[in-house]
Amino acid sequence: MVLNWDEDHSKPCPYEVSEGEKEEDFFKKMQLKLAEEEHQQLIRGEAGHSSSITVFLVQGIELQEAQRNLDLFITTNKALTPTQQLELQKRRSSLLKRILHFRSLQVLLMPRLSDVLSLDDMKQVESPDYSHPEKIRLFLPSDCRTASARTRACVAGLPAAEARLREAEARDALTSVRDGLRARTATTRYKIRNVTGQVGSTRAGGVLRHIDIRIHSRKIRYRLARDCLLRLVGHGKWEEELRELKDTDITGLNERKLTEEEAAEREERRKRLGINTEIGEEDDYLEDDGVIARVQGESKCVLSWIWSSVSIEKGDDTFRDAVRVEWCKSRARMFRWKEEVMLLTEELRRMQHYAIWKAEWWMERRVGLNGGHILETISPELREGLDAYAWQQTSFQHGSALKIRERWGQLNEHAQKVIDRIPNLPTIYLELEDEEEDTSASRDAEQSM
Repeated sequence: MVLNWDEDHSKPCPYEVSEGEKEEDFFKKMQLKLAEEEHQQLIRGEAGHSSSITVFLVQGIELQEAQRNLDLFITTNKALTPTQQLELQKRRSSLLKRILHFRSLQVLLMPRLSDVLSLDDMKQVESPDYSHPEKIRLFLPSDCRTASARTRACVAGLPAAEARLREAEARDALTSVRDGLRARTATTRYKIRNVTGQVGSTRAGGVLRHIDIRIHSRKIRYRLARDCLLRLVGHGKWEEELRELKDTDITGLNERKLTEEEAAEREERRKRLGINTEIGEEDDYLEDDGVIARVQGESKCVLSWIWSSVSIEKGDDTFRDAVRVEWCKSRARMFRWKEEVMLLTEELRRMQHYAIWKAEWWMERRVGLNGGHILETISPELREGLDAYAWQQTSFQHGSALKIRERWGQLNEHAQKVIDRIPNLPTIYLELEDEEEDTSASRDAEQSM
């Protein structure tokens, strides 16, 4: 699939989840349905609102998601680099502009919001902290405490439309949680079976951390969407499918089997290394690169409710679909790294060949040879000086070529082995000389004259 897409970008993209499993599938369908209903109302001549209800609600929900993502970015990046600080400032400015536009629509569709909010809440509407837009409360209909308050503050149909969108949002978030768990399960299995050494384990740990952050983000999104839906419509039959999502519910497929395999492999490794570690009878603790993962015992192994309505076969399409995206992204990163190494080796080759060519070019610049031929009669002293300068430049270029070969030859050979994908390569260390020694070739050329 990825090879076909590389040749023709009009074919299905392997870096995106298929249409049937897209994260925004339910939400987009509900947007379309609400927009069609508004259009039919206009056709029937029914009085509409000055602004679209659907556009307002979707913008508010997307703003809340953007606020959570920005807050998560700040949380996961404690010490920001200048580049990250610039990105943070740009995201805050963009978010603030969107919030100000949202407020202009809110005045039209929630005209009496001030009547149902407390004085403290009104301060957040009238004079919020613009320096931290991710902390600004938006006050959608679900934020009103009671049904009567929502009826009083909002135009007709606004709370009901938000309830439908919140249900779709919760379903999308739950689907994304399952996709993330599938990807985490497959990535962990691959790491256990194929990754060895500190470098590989660190890289695999970085991939797993990225997946865990994405799962956490979608978990929070599901919980908030479900809470909003509960406030809007109350308890009902919908809770049978959209249950309360606890941290213990977020477990991947075949997790018990996977941890047994990991425990067996780790126990065998302990025996080879002569490590004696006691494991409790009630709880198992698996140590992996300094991270302690607590796993329940076999008697407590229960499939989470989030998988009760989907296929859990090991080779199902949804499992492969979620893992395929992560694999394709890793493949693209591998090719990008390989390209960087190839560019490095080519630059080193050209530097050395250029120095050799330049040395030959200066040899041809001697008086009486090719380009260095002078028609006018010159004194022997001038002829000797011109030839000496050509010899000096030739010696300098030869010295540069030799220096490049001596300093970077080991790196060039190692880079070529990396390109050829030779396994278990050792780490090489290069000591760079001081800048004062960069002119040593020139001084040697002068002394040889």
